[in-house]
Amino acid sequence: MRHILTARCRELGGVVKGLVQVRGDLKAPQLLADLTASNVRWQAMSVNRVSIKGNVTSSDQIQGTLAVKVQQLKQDALDISDITLDAKGNEKQHQLNLNISGKPVGGHLAVNGSFDRKTQQWKGNISNTLFNTPVGDWRLTRPIALTYFNTEQRVTVGPHCWQNPNADVCVPTTLDAGTSGQASIVLNRFDLAMLKPFLTDDTQLAGQFSGKANVAWKAQGDCRRRVCHWWVKALRYSSWCRVTLCRLPLIRST
Repeated sequence: MRHILTARCRELGGVVKGLVQVRGDLKAPQLLADLTASNVRWQAMSVNRVSIKGNVTSSDQIQGTLAVKVQQLKQDALDISDITLDAKGNEKQHQLNLNISGKPVGGHLAVNGSFDRKTQQWKGNISNTLFNTPVGDWRLTRPIALTYFNTEQRVTVGPHCWQNPNADVCVPTTLDAGTSGQASIVLNRFDLAMLKPFLTDDTQLAGQFSGKANVAWKAQGDCRRRVCHWWVKALRYSSWCRVTLCRLPLIRST
């Protein structure tokens, strides 16, 4: 199979070739895929090559393998040389590994989980994380526990911290995210020098601050606002001051 993308959409270009097969019967179907896309273009984004290989079966439970590799993804200042995604397992036990190499960002993470059809819940965690950014490396101090409630369309995210040599960003309590919920975010020892890559040469910042933000949202109800307060401490001064930086409106479901 060979398909030219520009024939379908003027802003999308490239060539896709490969094979997709469906085997088995309705009770236990099997899907096999081996696809390759080259010279893919979408507006300002270009990708030299994409390969997708998969083998998925569905009987008592869904199981299989999936491998995705993206090479030379470019858009403006973004230059990613390689993206690899590998997933394998079944509903009761599955793993996903993601690796990204490029500039200005790169990194890796792993996701492990299991799905229970009876309770319609997925439970898992994110671990083995490291991301390289213009402001330094970020990594988790411990795995993030996740639970997804399919019936309620709701997810909970366990307490965790992202650590950088010059800052810590933490979610100190379990985040319950659905049509309504709330979250707390704590920022510790944020060094303003981290902002240097985003400033002009004639702009200088010096200091360090810590803060906390509380955010809440509802699907229905009045449009009350939550105030976001930050406590700022400059390196040049030993005193603390409380500053109101923003007012966050409730996020309404559409």
